[in-house]
Amino acid sequence: MNFFGRQFTQGNALAMVMLVAVINICLSLLQRNYRRSGRELASQLDGDLTDEERKKVKLFY
Repeated sequence: MNFFGRQFTQGNALAMVMLVAVINICLSLLQRNYRRSGRELASQLDGDLTDEERKKVKLFY
């Protein structure tokens, strides 16, 4: 089986695909956690925000 321009056995290729999938899931969970933390921080803000602060808050929503 040819994978990433290299020859792999079917078992090794399956293991590689599984590792890539696990890495992808981990990165997605990290991104979700950062977004959640940003929303919590933005909800704690009160008062008048500057334009720059409003732009940063919009990144999380």
